[in-house]
Amino acid sequence: MTRPAKDDDRLVDVSGRKFHPAWLRYSCPCARCRHPESFQKTSDLSDRPELPVADRVELDSEANELRVDWREQPAHRSHYPLDWLLLHGPGQAGEQGAAGLDHTVHWDARTLRARGVRWHEAEACGTDGGPWFDDLRSVGFALLTGLTPQGLERLLTGLAPVFHTEYGRQADVKAVPGAEDLAETESALPAHTDYPYKVTGPLTQFCYYAENRATGGEFFLVDGFKALEDFRRDHPGWFDLLVSSPVEFEQVYTSWRYLYRVRRPVITLDGRGAIEAIHLGHSHAWAWDVAPELCGEFYRAYHGLVRHLGDERYRWAHRFADGECAVFRNNRILHGRNAFDPRTGVRHLITAYVPWQQLESRIRFHEERRFYFSPRERK
Repeated sequence: MTRPAKDDDRLVDVSGRKFHPAWLRYSCPCARCRHPESFQKTSDLSDRPELPVADRVELDSEANELRVDWREQPAHRSHYPLDWLLLHGPGQAGEQGAAGLDHTVHWDARTLRARGVRWHEAEACGTDGGPWFDDLRSVGFALLTGLTPQGLERLLTGLAPVFHTEYGRQADVKAVPGAEDLAETESALPAHTDYPYKVTGPLTQFCYYAENRATGGEFFLVDGFKALEDFRRDHPGWFDLLVSSPVEFEQVYTSWRYLYRVRRPVITLDGRGAIEAIHLGHSHAWAWDVAPELCGEFYRAYHGLVRHLGDERYRWAHRFADGECAVFRNNRILHGRNAFDPRTGVRHLITAYVPWQQLESRIRFHEERRFYFSPRERK
């Protein structure tokens, strides 16, 4: 059923983008509608059952703002910076990534060689942005050199809160007797993401080599998003099956008396159907929540993906020296290692994690602070 358009249905055009008056009134960023210091919304529109009506709309390109006078008592005028509207308007997250932060560059071994990898001096890496943040946003990992235990702690503190595991704020990864995790053995580890058996949210993972003298143990990274894109293209049926079929990931920690178990698909998509995350630790994957008649096809899909991720054309490998560190987005970048011989020397890896949202939110704070603070406050 259609009806004639009324005043409250007239869309406002800003640089080809359409905004409904209801969206604009609800999103008014003025000091009357949100707290001046916390910036949280204070306006209550629940006592206004009718849709808002814009009496006057003015687009001021010189002032870079849209001004709207609303038909209400008391009178109210809203001011919207045009770049704020284009960043936050309906549909923008789909085109620009969450809050405009999508600068993703997908890679495999060939394209990464052509692009080149950058090493960043750890002392020059701050926690308010910079080139190492840019690498994390684009290729999903950053490489640091000259890092010390104190320098690692400085970075973690600057991006706090730190994600604590059973091992504490940081974990020492060495080959030890009675290992409760395969990482604490000398065995090779295939491409995987950490903690598929925990509900953690995306993590920024630090793998810092305090000492690396053992023979073997080369460390490698894989861009899961690029590998999954190719897998989706070549095996669309298998891809869809892995998206829709939960796998039971588990880990037993005898010392702490925990049995972790999470059921989740290996591949997670966002609302637009784009790849959002990969959760894969084959050593933790057990039961499948798959109908019996689909188990054969799921087996082929799952093992097809494992073989695909193990293809060296997706792998960037490096033998890390003392003081070198890989930092990466855990739900995108898979990592692994070759086997090593602990009899030939010490291999001491320190791992630590902070929520990926902390890094993402720090970037967003600096990119959007102009919408919240005066020029003096922004300094």
